[in-house]
Amino acid sequence: MVKLFDAKPVVIPALEVGAALLPDFGALEKSITERTKLITLNSPNNPSGEV
Repeated sequence: MVKLFDAKPVVIPALEVGAALLPDFGALEKSITERTKLITLNSPNNPSGEV
């Protein structure tokens, strides 16, 4: 869907903390630029089943 609008999707990997997968907020912060328009958290479509 993103590519329909000539946008570039940026995937931020999750961190494994014990049995949980958590967002890597450091990587997220580094990936934000002046061109960032939207951040989407795709949940509950995640491999761990946790929200």
